[in-house]
Amino acid sequence: MVTLKNLLKSLSVITFVMGCSMIFPVITGIVYDEPFLPFLLLMLSVLAVCGAILWGLRHHNANLNVREGAFVVTSIWLILGVVGALPFVFYGATPSFSDAVFETISGFTTTGASIMSDIEALPKMLLMWRSAMHWFGGMGIIVFSIAVLPMVGNGALQLIKAEGIMDEKLTPHIRDTAMALWKVYLAFTIANALLLYWAGMLPFDAINHAFSTIATGGFSTKNDSFGHYAHNDAIMWITIFFMVISGINYLAHFKLLKKDFSGYRTSEPRLYLQLFFAISLLAGLMIFLHQPQQLGFYESMKHSFFTIASIMTTTGFASIDYVDWTNAFLIFTILVMVIGGCAGSTAGGVKVIRYVVLFKALAVEIKRMVHPRGVYVMLMDNRKITSGILTAMLGFFALYFCTNAALTIYLSMRGLDLTTALSASLAMVGNVGPGLGLVGPMDNFSFMAWYDKLILSLAMVIGRLECYTFFLLLSRSFWKRF
Repeated sequence: MVTLKNLLKSLSVITFVMGCSMIFPVITGIVYDEPFLPFLLLMLSVLAVCGAILWGLRHHNANLNVREGAFVVTSIWLILGVVGALPFVFYGATPSFSDAVFETISGFTTTGASIMSDIEALPKMLLMWRSAMHWFGGMGIIVFSIAVLPMVGNGALQLIKAEGIMDEKLTPHIRDTAMALWKVYLAFTIANALLLYWAGMLPFDAINHAFSTIATGGFSTKNDSFGHYAHNDAIMWITIFFMVISGINYLAHFKLLKKDFSGYRTSEPRLYLQLFFAISLLAGLMIFLHQPQQLGFYESMKHSFFTIASIMTTTGFASIDYVDWTNAFLIFTILVMVIGGCAGSTAGGVKVIRYVVLFKALAVEIKRMVHPRGVYVMLMDNRKITSGILTAMLGFFALYFCTNAALTIYLSMRGLDLTTALSASLAMVGNVGPGLGLVGPMDNFSFMAWYDKLILSLAMVIGRLECYTFFLLLSRSFWKRF
C-alpha cells in the first residue's frame, strides 16, 4: 500500500533542493544590484515549508515501492513547473502564468524551448534562474537530492529508476553513485565556464552558457543564441566539444577518472561518435555545395558540427538560422532529433543504446530467416540481450512514436503546417528545444495558445521521464489499492 508519508517526504526533499537552487539568482541580484527580494522571499518560503515537513517526518524512512517512485517522479515535475514559474510572474517577465510554466518546465527538463522574444531585456537574475533550472534538471534534481540529502531513505533507488538517469551503480550505495556523478558534472561545468571565459566570454555569460551546455539545455543569454559568438572559433569549438561529451554516459566519464577506459569502448558511445562525425561531415559538405548563404568550406563545417552536436545532444543552441538550408540538411536535423545521445547522459531523444539493440535484433531475425533451425543469442558488449530487455525497448519505441504522432496530429489540427507540427512534437518529446518552420532556431513558441503550451509542457515531461514512468500512471492496475 502507498503511504502518504512516503510521498510527502520524498516530494519535500526534492522541492527543498529546488528552493536551495534559488540562491544562484539571489546572489546574481546582489552582485548586479537588482531587486532580489521577491526571489529571496520565495526561496525562504519554499525552504521553510519543506523544512517543516521534513522535520516532522525526520524519523520516517521513505521506503518507496515502484508505484510510489513513479508517482513522486511525475508529480515533482508539476511542482517544479508551478513553483519555478513564480519568479517569472513576480518580475512580469511572461504575459501569463501558462507561459511561465512552459518556460520553467522547458528549463528543468533541459528542453530549451522558449516563449521569450527579447531575452537580453530580462534581469540577470532571471537569466541565471533559467540557466540554473537547466543545470539542476540536467543530471537530475532527484539525483542531486539523493546525493546531498540522506532524507530520502531506502526509496532512493526507485526514484532513480523512475527518472531513468542511471542504468547501473558504480558503488555499493546509490547515494555514493549519485554523488560521484555530480562531482563529474560539476567538474565539467567549471572547466567549460573557465574555457569560455578564456576564449572571450564575459564571466556572467560563461557561467550561464556552461550551465546550459553541460546540462544539454539550450537557454542562452543572447537573443541570437550562439549566433552572437559565431565569429569566435574558440568559443564555438569549445562548446561543440562539451556538448558532445555531455551526450556520453556519465558513468563512462567517472570510470575515466580511475583510468578505466572501458566505458568508452562499449557499443553505444562508439556508434554515437561515429554517427555524429559522419552526419556532421556529410551535412557540412552539403551546406558548402548547396546552401544559399555561400559560406566557405571551413564555415560550413563549423556550423554543421555545431548544429548537429546541438540537435543530436538535444542541447538546442543555434549558431545560424539553418531553416533555409537544403531539404536534405533538414532531414538530417529530423534524424538526429530522433537519435539523441547516450543512456545515462544529460541528452534526450530515443538514445543510441536502443538503436544498438534494435540493429542487433534485426540482424538476428535476418539470420533466422536464412537459417531457421539455427540457435542465435543476441549479445551486446559480451552481455546477453534478454527477451525482457527487447520487449521493454520495443515498448519504448511504441510509446515514443505514438506520443509524437498524437502530438503532431493535435498541432496540425490547431492549424500548424506539417513541418512545424512534426518538428515541434519531436523537439518537445525529445527535449531538443527548437524545431523547424514556425518554431525554428531563431523563433519561439510565444504565438501558441495557453492550452497548447500546457500540452507541450506535458510532452516535455513525458519525454524527460522516457515515457514509461508517465504512462504507468494511466494504467488501471496502477491505481488499484493505491
